[in-house]
Amino acid sequence: AHSLMPRSRVLERGLLRRLSAKENSALPPAEAARAAILGVPLSQRRLFAHAYFSKVWNVMASERLRRYGAAPARHGELVLLRAEGERGRRDHVHVVSEAEAAACSFKATRVVLPLPGANAQYPQDELGAVYRSLLAHDGVDPYEAVLELAATSAQDCDNQVLLLGDYRPLLLRPRRLEWTLLRGARPCRHDTLRT
Repeated sequence: AHSLMPRSRVLERGLLRRLSAKENSALPPAEAARAAILGVPLSQRRLFAHAYFSKVWNVMASERLRRYGAAPARHGELVLLRAEGERGRRDHVHVVSEAEAAACSFKATRVVLPLPGANAQYPQDELGAVYRSLLAHDGVDPYEAVLELAATSAQDCDNQVLLLGDYRPLLLRPRRLEWTLLRGARPCRHDTLRT
């Protein structure tokens, strides 16, 4: 498989080379795969983890919109409370109470969903349960996201990098948006698709 992989696929070729290395051939398949993945540079592995967390966020945002549309914040959902002049967001996440939900205190544009990672708070409704079940299905602890630095037998703290969670708004309302529709006499070559 390594020889069939195009040379432009450097990362994939490296993984295949490490999987087929003689020192990995005696290992059980799961350990050989772990050793091969740990050979990928940390920055690339971090990118993979963040891409996975973004995918989970997108799935959950789609699920929230599928279930409730653009309805105001519901009981147990998270909203962002910002004090004037403050930039940090983690400390200002608020769980919507039953009374706030009944009074429609928060519009859907105030709802935030967690980007999984350490220190992230999850919704306290059925969507939060779906979040945790989706992560558990993939073998990810929703409250402690760490990347292993090197292949060692011990799972010590010095060998791990913590991936912090964050929050993204469910919906955004653009402000100060300007647009112009341009019509030309002939369509530009780049504006058309060949079919």
